[in-house]
Amino acid sequence: MKKFLFLINLLFLQISFGQTHIVKPNGEIVKIDKKNLGKYSNGFLQNKKPDQNFETQGILDSLNYLDDGNYTTNFGFFSQDVMLQYFVAPADLIIKAAGFSTIDDAGSSYSTVSLRLIKLNYSFEELTNISSPKYMGYFPSNDTLGIADPFPNSSGDNWIDKSNGNYSAPLTFENFDLWNVEGSGVSVLAENQDTEYDFQWIEMNRSGTEPEIKKGEVFAVAISHDGINLDEERIGFYASANSINPGWKFYKNGRFDPDQDAGWWVREYTWDFAVIVDLIGDSGPEITNITELPTTVSIKPRTVQATVIDTNATGGPHGVSEVLLKYIVNEQASYSEIMTTSADSLYEGIISNFGECDYIQYWIEATDVQGNVTKSKVYDHYIYCPQTSNLVVFDGQPVNGYPSSYYFGVGDFIDSTVYDFPHDVWAYGQLTEELLNNYGNVFEIVTDGPEYYHKELIRNWLDADSNRNYFLAGQEWLLEEGFGQPFQKGNFEYDILGIKDFYSDVSYTGLSGHKQSSKLFPVDSSMFGAVITEDFLANTPNDTLIYDPVNILGNINNWIDAFEPVNSENVDMYVETRGIFSTLIIDTLACAIHNITENGNKVVFLSFDPLSITSSPQNFWYGFSESSIQTQTLAWFDAQNITEVNEELPAPVKLELSQNYPNPFNPATAIKYSIHNSVIANGLKQSEESKWGNKLSGNDNFNVKLIVYDILGREVKTLVNEKQKPGNYEVIFNATNISSGVYFYKLSYGSFIQTKKMILLK
Repeated sequence: MKKFLFLINLLFLQISFGQTHIVKPNGEIVKIDKKNLGKYSNGFLQNKKPDQNFETQGILDSLNYLDDGNYTTNFGFFSQDVMLQYFVAPADLIIKAAGFSTIDDAGSSYSTVSLRLIKLNYSFEELTNISSPKYMGYFPSNDTLGIADPFPNSSGDNWIDKSNGNYSAPLTFENFDLWNVEGSGVSVLAENQDTEYDFQWIEMNRSGTEPEIKKGEVFAVAISHDGINLDEERIGFYASANSINPGWKFYKNGRFDPDQDAGWWVREYTWDFAVIVDLIGDSGPEITNITELPTTVSIKPRTVQATVIDTNATGGPHGVSEVLLKYIVNEQASYSEIMTTSADSLYEGIISNFGECDYIQYWIEATDVQGNVTKSKVYDHYIYCPQTSNLVVFDGQPVNGYPSSYYFGVGDFIDSTVYDFPHDVWAYGQLTEELLNNYGNVFEIVTDGPEYYHKELIRNWLDADSNRNYFLAGQEWLLEEGFGQPFQKGNFEYDILGIKDFYSDVSYTGLSGHKQSSKLFPVDSSMFGAVITEDFLANTPNDTLIYDPVNILGNINNWIDAFEPVNSENVDMYVETRGIFSTLIIDTLACAIHNITENGNKVVFLSFDPLSITSSPQNFWYGFSESSIQTQTLAWFDAQNITEVNEELPAPVKLELSQNYPNPFNPATAIKYSIHNSVIANGLKQSEESKWGNKLSGNDNFNVKLIVYDILGREVKTLVNEKQKPGNYEVIFNATNISSGVYFYKLSYGSFIQTKKMILLK
């Protein structure tokens, strides 16, 4: 049923995908299909024409960064803020329309914005090379809303530099404005789009003029928030956090402090803006279908292919003169290879000057018969370099960030024991025998279902050495076999994982349940369940242990699976079902198991995401603790070095961290915590009290720290960092200048650490 619903949703997206609109001067809304728009990237243009009746002199196309990033970030801006995204003209052109993509306006009752086009003083290379985030500066303000203005005003070019003299003013008073209406741009109501690739278009001729841009000139789409209540009326734009074209944002009331950092910032995001253009000059050749080399351990030469075509909008001479494959190895040695051509304008070149563990950056440069040069975007290619005996595999998740970096603890997030887990991380596609043979332990996490199944590869790897061990975790992994098909001896599931039958999506009744948490029951006599039970009774005895990926991971539904074990004595965890095969049935079935194969390999299988175990109502995060099954597996596999906390340090007092209230919140929330003189903290046994002696009486050796982190583990704000006496405390966290999303707050004192999650909704 769930897969059927997914297909319906996918069909809906295909039907509605890319339907954007242009607002004509008479107010008419004209549809335009994004799938026919050209794609612009780092000076490279593909000539794909939208089906529109624009009056054109040359070739109709678009400039955008759709191929350069994953536009899934909801990036907010508030009243009087400005968002700016720049482009470079690949040829002489006329700008016909400009567009932006809005993800939400839930925090705004006044979501009117103004769009204008401006000219920048920097070159395209200078813009892309500015490290981000970076505070650039501002123009002095003439109003009462703050010290900074985004654009030159009647005071002229009196730019206040905040870049330490590294950059001049990005705008010049006399000629920065390329297009606006009545000096402030065109005001429109920002409307939410279905996907990140839908644009809300504004035609330039609604003001009577269409700006003409010369080849190589840099211009920008700038969108201002028309609201007047600073730090309010949030609007969210689609943005990409993995792009090399950093957008600019103007903070009228400062990014963090209105008196210290108001003005223009270069951010580590690209805004999903675009322009439709009429190419009236000859641009360089069009380069498409470039080979994207996968990460691999192989050092064999690499073949790169691309399609290169040259046309001329003006009707003059056209054709491809030369195509070069250029690459840099380890940011040092540079190479240039002439690419050869065959039929259908397909060019081919070889990358060969590299070795083990090298990092390669490659791109293609094509020249037409008139000397116009086009440079493709730069691609990264890594020669994977095994360095440890442990491999963590993420199938469908990034190499780091959240949640990838959290499965085995992040630095001092682990409570009372310091774990040294030397490991490599693979998130680059399908595993290979060549890669696996470098490792003794493999931890494969598929979270919401695998893109690749490695069953036979893993079986052969395990069979080759009885000392090799395998950990597999993630909901949806069992779906490959279909519904209700039992496993028998000879099957990977039976022989390796130790299961003989399975039940898919036991949270789901056929109608609902996938948005809710599921109850979990650790087996207190099992190898892994006993530790969880002990930790649970010590920390949250009145809570319920639950599986909650909806809230822990943020964008993952609860599709936990269950199974029948080959040996019930190996089961470590059970889950309470709501439905079995989409029929309402309440039962308890196995969802975590450990197994030893006939070959002697140790294997752990979890039919859920291990990070998503928490408790209710206290939200104690067991999936991110020493008792988590994945952390316990490290010891069973002998995959880690454990360093106990230095006993020369005083034992910490006991701290209790409460869930913030309200949660979700906007823009402020209260965080309460308590400090108690207690020797029974962080696993310190009562019998050890005498060993610590009077060290407990003077618990002033460490500062109490309360720090807020974003979902990528980056520090957002330190709320407390001072010595405190036993007592009850409350801190207000004000997130006025922070974007909506999931955040974590961590309370620490010595070796005591506790972390909880909160949600900011604007």
